[in-house]
Amino acid sequence: IRFTVPGMRIDLGGIAKGFAIDQSIGALQEHGALGAMVDIGGDIRCFGQAPAGKQHWSIGLQDPQVSAEDTDPQRILLILKLTDLAITTSGHYRRFTIIDGQQTSHIIDPHTGQGSDKLSSVTIMAPDAITADALATAVSVLGQEEGLALIEQMPQVEAIVIGNNSSQTIKTSGAQRHVK
Repeated sequence: IRFTVPGMRIDLGGIAKGFAIDQSIGALQEHGALGAMVDIGGDIRCFGQAPAGKQHWSIGLQDPQVSAEDTDPQRILLILKLTDLAITTSGHYRRFTIIDGQQTSHIIDPHTGQGSDKLSSVTIMAPDAITADALATAVSVLGQEEGLALIEQMPQVEAIVIGNNSSQTIKTSGAQRHVK
């Protein structure tokens, strides 16, 4: 690939963590692990046996309206129960930059060249982490209506989205079965 603009570059940030997680899970399974959770910066995949005494792996979904320093467990928006699934959340409530005094998302909308601010938080549950990672970014750019329509067409994939300035969750048709 060659770019006409000096200094322009691309990276695989939209899927890199998902890929690394899937590779880690594969290595664990090859070496006989009966169950594990791999978490790389909030991108997570669980497989096999949950911790002793548990039926599922439990994952807390952060409320984007709550500061990162607020660790009160009562401030978790939802608890999700997972078995043999990956989960990834993308959003502009933790990763952003300030440009001209405005908070700008790290997720770039390729149609506008600007940070995507259509949704505050997008959580995807999928069979593998690379799929969840890629779709969380894609739905962040597509927005609620188009993004959820895309996910509804995909077997074994569910989504929970949160709009800007709200903690109201909008879920795909099968997402509720993962809510504790």
